[in-house]
Amino acid sequence: MTIRVMMDLREAMVFPRLLFLFVAGFAYWQYAHYDALLPDVVATHFDGSGVANGWQSRAGFWQFYGIFLFCIWFIFFLIGWSLKFMPSSLINVPNRDYWLTNERRESCLARVRFALDWYGAATALWILWMMQSLIQLNLSESTQLGSMFLMQIVLMIVGTCIWVVWLLSMFRLPNSER
Repeated sequence: MTIRVMMDLREAMVFPRLLFLFVAGFAYWQYAHYDALLPDVVATHFDGSGVANGWQSRAGFWQFYGIFLFCIWFIFFLIGWSLKFMPSSLINVPNRDYWLTNERRESCLARVRFALDWYGAATALWILWMMQSLIQLNLSESTQLGSMFLMQIVLMIVGTCIWVVWLLSMFRLPNSER
């Protein structure tokens, strides 16, 4: 990969990282705006038919939410950062023998970090959306999940499938190597 392409990848990584910051800022806004509005006990777990069957204190809900978002960010960042210290035998990418040679390793790891940044940002955004829906549900009279939750889960599954196909396509062998 040329130096210019590497720079393009580094520049492209800025957007998903800014998206993480947006999610953190919006989550803080949710806390500042909704904390006083939520009931003391918040429905947080639901059975297969969408009926609430688990509750948490309001403070516990916010603590879980903040720790969960931080862990998502930390895990994706840590994995991407730690790749440069891992031996090639521990990195699992398609066509590893081609992509992890000395001349392509840095490019390969940049691609993996790029993909992880995007998936991490998309996951954080999805969690933000799910929590907003959960907050709205707790502010309403209902403790029954609506069809929005099912749509959100299906959307995450479809998004994950698209991300996997995109990731695999980044590590195809060039035509000259097939």
